[in-house]
Amino acid sequence: MNKFLKYSPLILGGVIGIVMAIYDIPFSIDNIINIFLFSSVLFLIIYTIFLLYIKYKIKLFISNKEVDLNKLEKVISNFPNKQLKCYFMVNLSLGYSIKKDYKKALELLEWIDTSKQNSKMKVTYYNNMALFLYRSGKKEEAKKILEENKELFDKYLADTNVASILRDNIKEINNDK
Repeated sequence: MNKFLKYSPLILGGVIGIVMAIYDIPFSIDNIINIFLFSSVLFLIIYTIFLLYIKYKIKLFISNKEVDLNKLEKVISNFPNKQLKCYFMVNLSLGYSIKKDYKKALELLEWIDTSKQNSKMKVTYYNNMALFLYRSGKKEEAKKILEENKELFDKYLADTNVASILRDNIKEINNDK
């Protein structure tokens, strides 16, 4: 998939040339733009279907149906877009945590480079990391992550989308004796 996206301008150019040759379309800027737009839309549709397929595989895994996770991880690790790769890795780690395989969930999270992520992805990453550490028995490490990222967590405690999850997880980790 990575090579496909890397060479997508060449592929689109080839499609434009082939369509113009097959249908004997005169060489004009309007015709090239129309074919380019058509090819771009077709490419985006195929790419969207691929992403929906990956989401479907993750949902199958979470629902305990048979999925080859090694293939799924390999596909995700070859994504050219780092944000998208990070998003799917976080979701896959959640799947492992639901199955109570916190070691594998932590391994997937450790793969992510947080320095290149937006703040919402960082808060999700650190929240999940702390929760998985806590649930795997590493309570002090979980508390340390909460303390080190307190400012980031405080920023998102006002965000209604993540606030309830954050509050519950922080409360669970901090109330442990």
